[in-house]
Amino acid sequence: MAGAHQLATAPNRRTVARNTTGKLQTNDSSKMKSLFTVILTSAFLVSFGQATWKSLDDFPKKWIKVERDSLGYLVYDPCNGGTPMITIDSGYVTIYWQLDSPNSLVINKFIRLVGNRSFYMNAADKGVNCEFTVEVKNDTQKLILWSFDDFKWVMTPYENKSEFRQVNNPCLTEMKTEKQFLPVEF
Repeated sequence: MAGAHQLATAPNRRTVARNTTGKLQTNDSSKMKSLFTVILTSAFLVSFGQATWKSLDDFPKKWIKVERDSLGYLVYDPCNGGTPMITIDSGYVTIYWQLDSPNSLVINKFIRLVGNRSFYMNAADKGVNCEFTVEVKNDTQKLILWSFDDFKWVMTPYENKSEFRQVNNPCLTEMKTEKQFLPVEF
């Protein structure tokens, strides 16, 4: 999946998507960005409560993957590569893989599912189409399950990174075997 999603950002900031009849339609990404941000902010304000994200400026646009071991959840810094992340900014969702280059996809659709506790998002660019389902799984720890393609990542807003154990697998001079974690429980 990661290698197949090597994409460049569209220079004219306009998106082209297929509507339900299969015809191409063009949308101005700045309008989509505003609508997407308002809807996404509303969903998370209700899910986590007004005290966590009081305004659009406080909304988390950066998410970091967390892993699980016998002691609970943690943020893992691998020997080779970086901790996977997802960002949402200016009408784009960007996936930062552990090893491969990041992929920026234009957000085409956003639909709330099951009240304000989950949503569906469609994003695409240059022939690549990716469907995301995002679900609140644990309000207390702010654990969110991001499902896309064949991936299931448990994530938390980047601002909560320090609330989790930090596990580093340094390899200053030679490669080390990466640590193994428990499977996604959700």
